[in-house]
Amino acid sequence: MATSVACLCGGISVSVDLDSTIDHTQLQLCHCNSCRAVTGQLCSSYYVLQHEPTLDGLQKYQHTKDVSYFFCKTCGAHVFAHSEPNGHFLLASGLLAAKDYPAVQRIEHWKQSDSGDGGLSTLLAGTSLLSQAVGFMHTAQTTSRYRDNDQ
Repeated sequence: MATSVACLCGGISVSVDLDSTIDHTQLQLCHCNSCRAVTGQLCSSYYVLQHEPTLDGLQKYQHTKDVSYFFCKTCGAHVFAHSEPNGHFLLASGLLAAKDYPAVQRIEHWKQSDSGDGGLSTLLAGTSLLSQAVGFMHTAQTTSRYRDNDQ
């Protein structure tokens, strides 16, 4: 399904396909320090793409040998991330057009302990993934081992 993506200035305005093999009604929020730094927020969330997107007009930042981020050259909006280990390109969820947002039925929290303060997970309901999880930058599939936040 083609979805619309646009940054703040409109310099990046493309159509992408979300990966149809993944349940996008499960919103995954990552609270790790890297995601907090790259977004300037308490957490990040992404949608996995079906194919490599058009990267024209974007500035690449190679964070590690395995992870790179792409930003609009004009307004600086974080647009995409790329994970080398699994080859996935990820869309920063806030840039998806409102009409295309999947109806969120479940929130999953990744890497709360990395942040030291739990990030946004302390304010949101949802399911906390066990600390062994490596995060969605390394696997687009979710683990079946969960614990509830209220335990």
